[in-house]
Amino acid sequence: MHLKTALFTVLSLSAFAQASVIESRDANSDVLNAHNSFRAKHSAAPLKWSNTLAAAAQKWVNRCQFQHSGGAVGPYGENLAAGTGGFNGVAGVKLWTDEASEYRCICASRFIAIWKWS
Repeated sequence: MHLKTALFTVLSLSAFAQASVIESRDANSDVLNAHNSFRAKHSAAPLKWSNTLAAAAQKWVNRCQFQHSGGAVGPYGENLAAGTGGFNGVAGVKLWTDEASEYRCICASRFIAIWKWS
């Protein structure tokens, strides 16, 4: 279940960033690679893409509500990110990982990004 928590984080952002365009394998790979690059710096195992989790993330994104699902799409953890202009999934991952300087065991976005048990 921990792997699902961290991966849903990636998928949520990926789906959100692409809500108005056709799904792009390159964009999904870019988000996953950015996430895994950060995880590798903290000796956390890489995540793998899951179509099941992607579908769950897309289901929530289709509601167009910028808020956590509260468990409505399954037992997955979530991070939220938003931006303007050329903002994309990789930029969202960067927002989460940039919280490292604020990490005090309460910054859930960064914690989920590197959770070694995920």
